[in-house]
Amino acid sequence: MTGSDYPHPSSFILHPFSGGKRYAALGPALRALFGGRTRRIPLDAGFTCPTRDGSLGTLGCLYCDEEGARPGYVKPELPVREQLAQGIARSLEGDPKTTRFIAYFQAYTSTYLGPEFLVKTGEPTDPTDPTDPTDPAGPTGPTCPTCPTCPTCPTGPMDLRAIYEEGLSDPRVVAMAIGTRPDCLPEPVLDVLSEFGRRTFLWVEIGLQSIRNATLAAVGRGHTVEQFIAASQRLKASGIRFCAHVIFGLPGDSRDDMLAAADLLNRLRAWGVKMHNLYIDKHSPLAEPYLRGEIPILSREEYLDLAVDFLARLSPEILIHRLVGETHPNRLLAPAWSADKTSFLNALDRTMTERGLFQGCAIQSPTESKTRNSI
Repeated sequence: MTGSDYPHPSSFILHPFSGGKRYAALGPALRALFGGRTRRIPLDAGFTCPTRDGSLGTLGCLYCDEEGARPGYVKPELPVREQLAQGIARSLEGDPKTTRFIAYFQAYTSTYLGPEFLVKTGEPTDPTDPTDPTDPAGPTGPTCPTCPTCPTCPTGPMDLRAIYEEGLSDPRVVAMAIGTRPDCLPEPVLDVLSEFGRRTFLWVEIGLQSIRNATLAAVGRGHTVEQFIAASQRLKASGIRFCAHVIFGLPGDSRDDMLAAADLLNRLRAWGVKMHNLYIDKHSPLAEPYLRGEIPILSREEYLDLAVDFLARLSPEILIHRLVGETHPNRLLAPAWSADKTSFLNALDRTMTERGLFQGCAIQSPTESKTRNSI
């Protein structure tokens, strides 16, 4: 798809985004908010996932590595406070000018209290292909099954307040990001998140990955699109920003499916999005079927074309947290091109310029002259 398929860019401000980009990058927005560069410090507080502990499975999501997206240098055996201190020291060694940090609870599902706290709502009406589960009106999940009105919740095997408190133990931490799943946000957890949202700049990252329930089931996600919609509604009702993760190239998803994820995120008014191409980690359950030739992988050109068209359909008010999947080169089985992130990002900038595209240009009316993009 080219710029001629969209309203002509002369009808808009060509560069309404920071840094001359044609999309709303997170980095410049955070720099404007905090008065300088920030860096995320990955943390592993010892959580697991319901797709690993037997509640919904034991393999995890099939594309996920055995360490739950934890960087190799993070030491989960250490208390969060010490992980944070070591991560900040490591960051300062490489970049002494960045002195503002984000506590990033990245590994596994960082709100998961145990199987009794799973939120089971929004079962699909057509489990084979619910391609349009986009009505924002939907059910909400239950409160804590053991003490639904207890003001000191959550109870359970993990003390969320104590864990997140350690994430704020250094005064240079200016924000917190927490990665989780749609089915791991019961009301007691939302109460704790809201509390920390009043104390620091907070966002929650939740995986959508695909808009098709059949695809989600095939890759072992263990939740539905309807559950994602309900979770995003609960987060917004609690005043909590959410960033959605989407994966392009999952087996079973068509190009139209992948692009339609932008429409759903627009309707849900997501705060941010992380875009990933499907890559194969050597230690993920997908490695063996890929080596047998059973898992197709998007080429650089295919993913680039998808990415720019997705951005064109995405509201310019949604911040872009990531544009390409990445893992350690020693763990990457395929595709080789995704190991060169800088080259891909340069190609994306060049392609958007050549095609006359920018974020949201496919959905804005020609009378609009500027975009609103804030955090």
